[in-house]
Amino acid sequence: MLHNLQRLEEQPIGPLAVKRVTFDVPFDPALRPASEYQGEHAQERRYFLETIDLWRQSSLARLSIGPKVHLLSFTLAEVFVDYQLYAQSLIPEHFLGTAAYGNGVYWYIPTRAAFGENGGYETDHLACVVTPDIDEVLRDAIRRCFDEVVHDQWLNNHP
Repeated sequence: MLHNLQRLEEQPIGPLAVKRVTFDVPFDPALRPASEYQGEHAQERRYFLETIDLWRQSSLARLSIGPKVHLLSFTLAEVFVDYQLYAQSLIPEHFLGTAAYGNGVYWYIPTRAAFGENGGYETDHLACVVTPDIDEVLRDAIRRCFDEVVHDQWLNNHP
């Protein structure tokens, strides 16, 4: 990212483009009932579980500011940095900034690899409510969010 920042040239802001992609969230069917959560953050967890149907479909959005600067907003909790690195790999010559926690619910979105680690970071039911399938779902959504940029369709239409 630092390399991309150093290569940016000062220029007027180009055309803006926005793309939003929705996807179904693979929630873990083994989630405990809301009433079982006690202690720190229990109120937030109970609220989330009581309103889980509102979260079954989520989205992410890309804001492009000119042809080479993009902001990616994950509305779904805190995603592992691997997803930002994946998005950056799709547009290696561009600048990409990301934001998360857009839905006001805090829990983690690990990678499939993190789920496979014995005692992996933040993959238990206190910190994570999705299945390992989220990895493919989220990577597909990221890919769809950047498809015009990756295939230069957006750049060709906005000189």
